[in-house]
Amino acid sequence: MTYAWSTFRTEVNEWGQVVKQINPGDEVSQSDLDVSDEEWQALHDAGAVSEDPYPDIPTDVSPGEYFRQLAARKLLGEDLEDEEAEALEKYEAWQASKGEPTSAPVTGNETEGGEGAAAPKTDEQREAAAKTATTPTQTGAKAGGANPAPAKPAGSS
Repeated sequence: MTYAWSTFRTEVNEWGQVVKQINPGDEVSQSDLDVSDEEWQALHDAGAVSEDPYPDIPTDVSPGEYFRQLAARKLLGEDLEDEEAEALEKYEAWQASKGEPTSAPVTGNETEGGEGAAAPKTDEQREAAAKTATTPTQTGAKAGGANPAPAKPAGSS
């Protein structure tokens, strides 16, 4: 069985409205997407479809963020459920097979001298580190804050 790890719009009406789509976690086949062998392989390579079932995660969290959160919890010494640990292991193996970095978050414990600081020891330190490792970044804004004002036409004051 192959599962979707992305949303695929398979039918759109004349007004551009999606009439039929395949959602993450749905079973999917090459014929469902009407793609060539090369395109199907590219979807596998990119992780858009997989033989591994889509993880049971909240709908507002991407798989990448979900696995980063699991890695942060593991790094902080929290015990993961067996299913979580197995899913994280598979995800990291998939990343390694693609030559990508693992999902382990940067801890911020590195120092200029090249020696790492001690791992967080108190619950307070662990919570702060977990929050830092899993806080989403703000997107959509241009660097420098607000968008620049449009240029005035030549000859105007």
